[in-house]
Amino acid sequence: MGRGNDAIAPQDASLKPKCLKIEELHLKQHSHSMFLGAILAISTLLAGDAFAETRTSVHPDLRGIWAMESCMGNDAGFLVMRGTMLMMIEGGDATAQRLVTDQIPEENGWIKSQFEDDVDPLFLRRVAGNPDTLEFAGPAADSGDNSMTMGPGPNPDPLLWEMWQLDSCPALPLGQQALYGELLAVLDGIDDAETACIGGPEECATALFAIADVHPDGVLTVAEISRMLRVALQIGAIEQGNGAADVQIGMIAASFPLAPILAKALVSSFDYDGDNALSLDEIMQDRVVLPSSDMSALLAQAEVRVSEMMTTLETRGSDLGRLLMMLR
Repeated sequence: MGRGNDAIAPQDASLKPKCLKIEELHLKQHSHSMFLGAILAISTLLAGDAFAETRTSVHPDLRGIWAMESCMGNDAGFLVMRGTMLMMIEGGDATAQRLVTDQIPEENGWIKSQFEDDVDPLFLRRVAGNPDTLEFAGPAADSGDNSMTMGPGPNPDPLLWEMWQLDSCPALPLGQQALYGELLAVLDGIDDAETACIGGPEECATALFAIADVHPDGVLTVAEISRMLRVALQIGAIEQGNGAADVQIGMIAASFPLAPILAKALVSSFDYDGDNALSLDEIMQDRVVLPSSDMSALLAQAEVRVSEMMTTLETRGSDLGRLLMMLR
């Protein structure tokens, strides 16, 4: 995978890094999507303090789109790190896993990381003098040691470490961008809102509202709300293991007529001034900020209901996607 140092690269360059464990991702049944949390937080105004407190973001040095081999070609493989998540997109299919990283790099630039619920360590850094290259290090398969607490240092021992290098890409290829462009744009917005959310509920709500406000005029139209609903459904499907390209195509196609229906219902519920759009003040009208524990309980209940809706939409979307793929 990617460009490995000949002295320490795996013999089969086509193999994905074992340390990434992409093949072994155990995706949870209930979506813990940051997008769903953000949308529900905005719509109910149960606010940004809980959003800020529960985020453990990927270190900024690691964020980006990283190519396994080439930035070109819709069949190429990519790792996308945004927010609290690592996504693997290969040939249009997507998988995702939560990635926890230290916020302070080691002396040699290594950032200790690990997948959620995984004890195996993973170390990442941008290559010194070549920041467009990301270097991965994980315990060698035959080292017998999966409990390393420190990075490989300046000169990794090939007996202890397997190493991979990936190249930075400005964007996904056109075909994959068509599938995941909206999702990545919202992810970028959530990363940008992180600092504001630390400032408190009101600042966080304003920053999250701005993510949805594509045409920055201070109100959300049906189209802007529909976009957020599409992204919430898409990331929820990926996190639940339904990231195959045909499912994604079907989900997006099915959401075009369905998302505006729900968006119009939301506008009708909160549009107090009758301008066919929602302002942050309208969403906040008569509402108070609840403690984080209350928000967590309400979000958990909402996620169950949204998950049931998503299951129905994913099933129908998958069938529609396969039909569209056959007609291409």
